[in-house]
Amino acid sequence: MWIVIPLQLAIISIMPGLFVRYFVPLIPVFCILQAVLLMRYVKGGILRYALVGLLCFTNLLSILGLYFFRYGHKPALPIINLMRSIATPYTSRLDDVAAFLNKEAAPDESIMVFDSEFPLIFYTDMQIIDGRFLSGKNIPRPDWFFPVGPSCVFDMKPDNIPDYLSKDFTPLEIEVHKSKRAGSIPDPDKYEYFTAKEKEKFVIYKRNSGTK
Repeated sequence: MWIVIPLQLAIISIMPGLFVRYFVPLIPVFCILQAVLLMRYVKGGILRYALVGLLCFTNLLSILGLYFFRYGHKPALPIINLMRSIATPYTSRLDDVAAFLNKEAAPDESIMVFDSEFPLIFYTDMQIIDGRFLSGKNIPRPDWFFPVGPSCVFDMKPDNIPDYLSKDFTPLEIEVHKSKRAGSIPDPDKYEYFTAKEKEKFVIYKRNSGTK
């Protein structure tokens, strides 16, 4: 552990926003270390319980931590927000798009999008064609095309519909919740606890009937 912990921290500190998931296995270790430090070095009971409260319910002490972990840090009550969010209905952009497809599309139809879109597969049972790995002449013709994936983690730029598809597809606009990108990752500073109040237009291309 004396080797693993420093190496983990070194990796995360390079790009904490991207590599934060590698920090998860160390959480139990640091919980034990914090408990040991409090019991061994903080003798006053009132002060010790006050520090436990700050550690469990706020992120105030983490703001005073290493420089690399201060990105986007604002005072908050992560555990309180998480408990409230669990008891509050949540609707995201993905939910809106999945509901539209379950109503307007068939499970055996396909979607081309320049993203893996694993959540969309789970919620619709449709075939996802990842445009990032297409090459050559044997390119499948999808039933739907998405310029942007509804569940992608990063704020990707829209991909224009390929020329060989554009004449056979019609753009449709649906209204979806303006949920933020990376709102599902386990990072207290980026996780979206509640449904976005604003809505936005989301463009979907549908293949015209009669085209092959």
